[in-house]
Amino acid sequence: MEAWATPESDFQNVLKKFGISQAELASKKPCLCIGGAVGGSVGRIVADKAGGTYKFDCTVPEFSSNGDETGTVGCIATGGTIIVIDK
Repeated sequence: MEAWATPESDFQNVLKKFGISQAELASKKPCLCIGGAVGGSVGRIVADKAGGTYKFDCTVPEFSSNGDETGTVGCIATGGTIIVIDK
């Protein structure tokens, strides 16, 4: 039996090869937020499907005093720009 992939699933596989995912915890590509509400913070690149296209942002995690993640803030969504951190 042959496995058939859609162009969208092929696109998602390319993103995964670069460490980018729709799931925040699965994304492995680090980024730096410049400006905006979380400027100077480090996060992960996340690709999110909006309508028929994918948009990306650097999601910056927020932690409680005991180290539990309490949420994330999008860099571009809050007025910043991003720099992708490479190896």
